[in-house]
Amino acid sequence: IVLATVQNGEKVQMIAGVSPELQTDYPANQIIQKVAEKVGGKGGGRADRAQAGGTNPTAVPEALSSVVPWVQQRAKEYR
Repeated sequence: IVLATVQNGEKVQMIAGVSPELQTDYPANQIIQKVAEKVGGKGGGRADRAQAGGTNPTAVPEALSSVVPWVQQRAKEYR
């Protein structure tokens, strides 16, 4: 799961969480890094939970929409 919020119309905060059985293939820290790039930020954390911040709130919908394609691409790589 990836969640995002915008504070004061300018600061983006995001968090990603991954269930234990999926952490090896889809680590939260890698997901959040990709998503954070889209909102002009950086992120990090662990395989189970990671967080990020950014400065481009208008890019939040695009950033969140990028999660599913990223997961699908990773799934293809593991087949």
